[in-house]
Amino acid sequence: ANVAPALLLMAFRVAHFNILGRHMAGTMWFHYARDFLPPAINASCLDWMPTSGFPRYLAWRQGNGPSCRFYRFPVLLAEIRAMRADVLCLVELDCFPEFREALDQEGYDAAFHSRPGKADGCGIFWKREAFAISAPSQCCEYSVPAGDRIAVAQPLRHIATQRKVLVVSTHLHWDQEAGHQATEAEELLQFIASTETSLGTEGAATILCGDLNATPGTIAHRILQNRFQDAVLHEGLPSYPPDAFTSLKPDVYYFA
Repeated sequence: ANVAPALLLMAFRVAHFNILGRHMAGTMWFHYARDFLPPAINASCLDWMPTSGFPRYLAWRQGNGPSCRFYRFPVLLAEIRAMRADVLCLVELDCFPEFREALDQEGYDAAFHSRPGKADGCGIFWKREAFAISAPSQCCEYSVPAGDRIAVAQPLRHIATQRKVLVVSTHLHWDQEAGHQATEAEELLQFIASTETSLGTEGAATILCGDLNATPGTIAHRILQNRFQDAVLHEGLPSYPPDAFTSLKPDVYYFA
């Protein structure tokens, strides 16, 4: 018997990365990274310097800075390809044209909005064979702190079932002590609700991907759980494992 497309179950893969902006992957901020070097190298290179063959940052791509053994852009692309995501959200994305060009060859379309006055922002990518754009993307700028963080919503249509899907990408404020995440979470839910209303997608699937800078149990996380199911916990896990999150930050993170 023929089954109407709208009655079919949707099945697709979603992935999310905070790519860490091009110039942020240095030992100035992540000094403990050298702890993961092989002992012999770590002992001989007390600091990552170009003269030692290990610069203080992991270069973005060949020809971008001093020569080194690994480059972040091809490493990220390899991870993305291995995940075979139908929908991909990238935040702290300050090199959208590079990803758009590379992932276009992998069959992705994309939308991007930058943060106010900043080079980086949120990008949403989707496989053309799985999804089609159903309306232009929309962007929300959080009011607290003003002119800093955003959320991006991209309406899509799942080709196999013709069902509507709303994909939302965001990156909440980094400072958990300041508590801005809770206010941002409230604004995020309002933005999603208003976007659904304006597009007529109430009741459709809405997927939220983000670097929330908020662990389970925090106010921001609880606010979002009022609307969304956690993609990890809805599989039947009662809670995250004890080692799922870390707040490891060495002194140099603060005093560099």
